[in-house]
Amino acid sequence: MSKSQSNQSTTIQIGDKQYETWDTKHTSDYHTLTLFDMDTGDNLEFRGKNLNAEAVKKDLQEYFENKKHIPSDLGSINVRSVLRLKNNPSFEGVEEIELKSSENARLDHKHVFEKNPQQKTDTLSLEQQLKTAEKIGYVQGVCECVAAVGGNRILGKKLLAEMKVDKEMAKKYAHPETYKTLEQGIFAQKQEHKLEQTQGIKR
Repeated sequence: MSKSQSNQSTTIQIGDKQYETWDTKHTSDYHTLTLFDMDTGDNLEFRGKNLNAEAVKKDLQEYFENKKHIPSDLGSINVRSVLRLKNNPSFEGVEEIELKSSENARLDHKHVFEKNPQQKTDTLSLEQQLKTAEKIGYVQGVCECVAAVGGNRILGKKLLAEMKVDKEMAKKYAHPETYKTLEQGIFAQKQEHKLEQTQGIKR
């Protein structure tokens, strides 16, 4: 990559978290916007030749301001950003999104959106990435709704059944705090029910 012309650093608020940001402009007009989590050391990079860093930051701030029930960690921002590439002018210039974890390599994801016929074969297509992000966003949304109904286990079970989300999917895609709530509530209830059935058979 060519030498950068400028690197502007600012601090912004997204949801309930503050991020340090760098807007790096390169000599080739290729821009990089980096969101740095000062608590974890993780960072999320947006890259693209026509990337509008200010538009991306503003869009994310407005989105999470209106969705206060969704955690604004970098994992959530990553998923929502991929989803918002569809029909969202703020993300038109984004060609790559990469989440880098400083501590846990399994959290690293790379989403490449370049329409280059010779891009690496191990890079997922835009369509595949959007489908994956949509699935994650869908499951997270369902789990958040079920967690919100709290003690109404009948409604919670009905929501999970109708939306076709099971415990395995919730564990894989839901936010840790949301899954913890479900595990202590509706999923724990299922386990207790099985235990009662087992004890009944033994008697």
